Amino acid sequence: MSEIGELIGENLKQQKARSETQGLEPGTISSYFVFGNYKFKIRITKILIEQQNIGGDTLVWGNSVFGVWGSFKWGSAANQSFILGNPYAGVLGTSPLGSQASSYSTVEELILNQTIPTIAREEIAKWLAGQSADYPTHMALGTGTTAYSEDDTALETEIARKTISYDVSTSKTVEYILEILSTDTTYHSDTFREVGLFNASSNGELFARKVISALNMDPSTNTRITITQELSDFSQGQALMTTAGLNEIRDWLGGESATAPTHCAWGTGTTAVDASDTTLEGEQERNAFITTSRTDNITSFESILLKTEANGSDITKSGLFNAASSGDLFCETKFGAINKTSLFQVFETDRITVL
Repeated sequence: MSEIGELIGENLKQQKARSETQGLEPGTISSYFVFGNYKFKIRITKILIEQQNIGGDTLVWGNSVFGVWGSFKWGSAANQSFILGNPYAGVLGTSPLGSQASSYSTVEELILNQTIPTIAREEIAKWLAGQSADYPTHMALGTGTTAYSEDDTALETEIARKTISYDVSTSKTVEYILEILSTDTTYHSDTFREVGLFNASSNGELFARKVISALNMDPSTNTRITITQELSDFSQGQALMTTAGLNEIRDWLGGESATAPTHCAWGTGTTAVDASDTTLEGEQERNAFITTSRTDNITSFESILLKTEANGSDITKSGLFNAASSGDLFCETKFGAINKTSLFQVFETDRITVL
């Protein structure tokens, strides 16, 4: 019902906008109002926890480390890698040189459809508004077992935090990767029950949190944790966030170079908007935003198509870009034709909501 109400509201706004241009008087500046309403959601879709035994994969019957049925191979003895800095596998004259480590195996895989915390949505909205904002840089581990809530701002009981690496090779997807090596003696004998993403080495904003099964750390294993987030468009009607725009946001989340929207463009295209669009069909004019503002997780942009611009054109589309020319098309909307003349300007307000 809320979606139907929203669509009705947008239609009423467009009707009101058309009425503003009726009965225009020469010598006056009147405005035609256009509204663009965009929404996108970021979800945590998977948490993958893997471990690698540094002692190889030979099966030793009855051994608590090398005797796991179905995980190790038959053999005479388990060889242990020489790993410099490891208190058990880095002893000169005892540990053989060369890697005998087994491959990574899955300890736990959580398939999710979990929205990110409210505080993270607000941080992303800050970036879209050109305000100071920071993307995730660290993964934290703790012992808390209370279920996740969107209102969370920290782990329940954090005991460790480390820097992460990223993978943004998949469209609209970012992976955050943490590796804890056997040489990280700080974590030996720890048991973790919760994991989270933050944008600082201490404190900072929480971008993800999830309770996991007990994860035991010991000096014979390397541990890798991957948190996957996916971006998707949730706009309604003839408005959408493009794949290019969502990928630009993904790049920022993944520590890559990225630029937020800065300009609004108007065009004369007649085909339906499509997520694969990278340019605005029939673009006539492009102007920098006159104002940009943010309220919580909603970023608003205001633009003006001047009375001297695009006259004689039937304006049917608008879109937001992150450059004065070319650049990335973040979002676009299609509406009834505006027969542009010098009697009025087009005042546009666009809103992007991070769900």
